[in-house]
Amino acid sequence: MVIVELLIDIMVYEGLTLERKKEYVMAGAVFRQLLKIYPGGLNKTKRFEDHYRKVNLQKLKPGDEVFMFRSGGIGDVMFMIPLIRYLKEKHDVKIKVATSPMYCQVMNQNPYVDSTIQMPFLAEELAKSDYHLMFEGVIEDPNKRAQYINAIDLFLEEAGVNFDKISFENKIPYLYLDPLDVEQTKKEIKKLNIDHKAKKIGIQVESSSPIRTFPIDKIIVLSKKLLEEGHCVFVFGGKKQQMIGEYLRDVLLESRNFVNLIFKDISLKGSILYCSQMDVMIAPDSAFIHVAGGLGVPVVGLYSCFASLLRMKYYRNAIGIDCNVPCAPSFTHGHSPCVKGFPSPCFSVISIQNILDAVNHLLGKEKIQSLYPIYNLFVRGEFIPSPFATISVPKIAESIGG
Repeated sequence: MVIVELLIDIMVYEGLTLERKKEYVMAGAVFRQLLKIYPGGLNKTKRFEDHYRKVNLQKLKPGDEVFMFRSGGIGDVMFMIPLIRYLKEKHDVKIKVATSPMYCQVMNQNPYVDSTIQMPFLAEELAKSDYHLMFEGVIEDPNKRAQYINAIDLFLEEAGVNFDKISFENKIPYLYLDPLDVEQTKKEIKKLNIDHKAKKIGIQVESSSPIRTFPIDKIIVLSKKLLEEGHCVFVFGGKKQQMIGEYLRDVLLESRNFVNLIFKDISLKGSILYCSQMDVMIAPDSAFIHVAGGLGVPVVGLYSCFASLLRMKYYRNAIGIDCNVPCAPSFTHGHSPCVKGFPSPCFSVISIQNILDAVNHLLGKEKIQSLYPIYNLFVRGEFIPSPFATISVPKIAESIGG
C-alpha cells in the first residue's frame, strides 16, 4: 500500500474521482497503473508503514475501531468475513472495511460491519481508527505459505488468530441478503418463460484472469448437456462478457430453458441475488464460487493454477475439480494468459462428464462412485483424497489438515 498525493483530478472508477491536492491510500498495483496513465499526476508523499497500526489482539478493547482493507476480486474481499465475525463476537470492536467500490455492496448487509468506504480512500481515514488490518499480498505470500494454507485461514492468521481453534462453521464467509430483494428476485424468475419445475444451474462464463478462464467451447457443450438433461441454465457475467453472451445466445437460441443474465445488465448485487436462487452453481476459480459458498448454494469449482482446497475448503456442498497435470497447481497470479496457450491447456483434462457427475451428485440424483483425475474432491465439506495424488499433493493436504 502507498500514500499518494494527487496533482490532478483522476477518475479511478465510474463514480469515484480522486481530487487534486489530497492524499489517498491505494494498492501499489493501482498506483503503478495510474502512474502509467497519468505520468506526473501522482506523487508518493509518506511511508504507509508509518501510519499503519496493525491490530494487536491482546490490546484490543471493546469499542475500539479496526479498519480492514483489501481491494478486489470478490473472493479476496469475502476472505475477510470470518475474521470480521470473530473480532466482533470475541472483542466487541467496531469494524470499518475499505475495498473497491463494486465490492462494498458485499459488506453492506453484513451485520458485523459497522461502515464501508471505497478504495482508494483519503489518508486521513487511517488516523480515525485505533487499529488497521491490510490484506494486500496475503494470498500472494512470497514465502509460499499461501501455497499450502487456505485463504480464509491466512486472513485469520494475519490478525494473529489461531485458525486451528476456529470451527468449520465459523470459517464460512456468509453473505447476507435483504429478504425483500430475495422475494423480488423470485418474482422476476417466476416471470421467465422456463420450466419452473426444472433445476436451475448457474454458470459463470469467465474468470477475471484469462489463465483461470474455462474454455468457452466446453461451456457450450456443458450447457447443451444440462439442457438435454432437463435443467434450466442461467449464464452469469458482466459487461466484459457481452461478446461471450452474444455467442452463447446465438448458439443456444432455440433453448427455452436457457437464461442469459449477461443481457439483463444487472449489478453485482443483482447477480448475487440470482445466484441465491440456483440449485447448483458452476464456476471457474473466480467470484461465484465464493458467492455460492457464502450463500450455501451447492457449487462446482473448476481449478487450474490453484488447488481448490486452498479456496473451497470451508464451503458446504462443494466439489472442486482440479487439473491433474505436472505444472498444476502453478500458483500463478495476475491477468495474463497461460504461457502455454489460451485457454489454459490444462483444462483439457477436466471432462464435461466430470462436471455433470459433480452436478448430479450435488443434486442428489446420482452419487459419485469413483474419483476423478483431480487433486481434491469435496462432498458436503469433507475432503476425499484423489487416487492420482502426487508427491506435492499430500504435502498440501497434510499441511492444511485435509
